[in-house]
Amino acid sequence: MSMMQIAFSSMRYYWRSDAVIAIGVAIATAVLTGALIVGDSMRGSLRELTLERLGNIDEMLISDGFFRQALAHEISETDLFKENYQSALPAILFPNGSVEWKRDRTTFRSTRVMVIGMVPEFWQLGDPSIAPATALAGRQVAINATLAKNLGITQQDVDNQTAMVTVRIPKPSQLPADSTLGRKTDLVASLVDLKVTAIIPTRSLGRFGLHPSQANPANIYLPIDLIANELSQGVLSHKADAAQCNTVLIASKDLQRPPGQAVTDALQSALRPALA
Repeated sequence: MSMMQIAFSSMRYYWRSDAVIAIGVAIATAVLTGALIVGDSMRGSLRELTLERLGNIDEMLISDGFFRQALAHEISETDLFKENYQSALPAILFPNGSVEWKRDRTTFRSTRVMVIGMVPEFWQLGDPSIAPATALAGRQVAINATLAKNLGITQQDVDNQTAMVTVRIPKPSQLPADSTLGRKTDLVASLVDLKVTAIIPTRSLGRFGLHPSQANPANIYLPIDLIANELSQGVLSHKADAAQCNTVLIASKDLQRPPGQAVTDALQSALRPALA
């Protein structure tokens, strides 16, 4: 018999076991391929959601402490910034705040809320169509749809001007609370009687956040001066540059091709904070 005949005879004789092996290999291949497709799809989804929640923001300066809001303007006046970026806006961010709303005798509470103290130009860093119809002023705030759902606030409550919320955020401290010299009491600041004037869709900067996640964040947006003054970080003196912030949001000129690492490193080198 030739080698070809021997091979065909072997296949006819062992076809049952060969068929089982072939089916097993096909199933394993399908499982591995499916896992790779799901993983790639998840990475793509996270990337899209991250880009959406950041809007046009390419760089962020974030500090545990507070610094002058004027630093954002000083950064934007450098030649390097003017060549590669279009705006630098001060902000105050507290990722782990809480919001309360009382209806009748029932208190609704949402925790792990992103509290965002912003300037009116903040909305230009994303889709401006989701911005409140009128700029936030005084004790007016906006919430996104996720936070509104968590608290049970409806558009009717907003229109009737009955949505008055309380925001609780940690007070800034130079020493950790668990240290020997750290402050043990009065650690939380409460901003009461804040009027919700707009419910923002949970898209673009309506889902702004610092960490990639497929979950919709709960966000509340306040005028930056409101938070600064409540934390006694605002008017520290009669100087015009006394207002404080803990974040600078920076947007580049080319939204499709943001500046590379070399430009980012040069921008960090150009940053010249001064000790107060």
